[in-house]
Amino acid sequence: MAYILVRLNDHSSLAAYNFFQQINTFEEVMECSQIAGQYDFHLKVATTCSKSFYVFFETKLKAMAMVGKTFTYYVLAEHKREAALKLS
Repeated sequence: MAYILVRLNDHSSLAAYNFFQQINTFEEVMECSQIAGQYDFHLKVATTCSKSFYVFFETKLKAMAMVGKTFTYYVLAEHKREAALKLS
């Protein structure tokens, strides 16, 4: 599992729309959130191994002309995961 911050070359609404339309076709991407700050999107990506992550990153994500800068961090261990909110 890895999380990737993505900054687009173009910050227009159309560029953002085109990005998440394309990212929705990638089976490795589990979550895609549009965020504020230095980056435009936060991706949660799952692959079977580091080699398959590399293939995804180089041939899919970085191959998108609209992608400018990325920052990746890997999950070493998962200590808690909640799938549902506990509402009172």
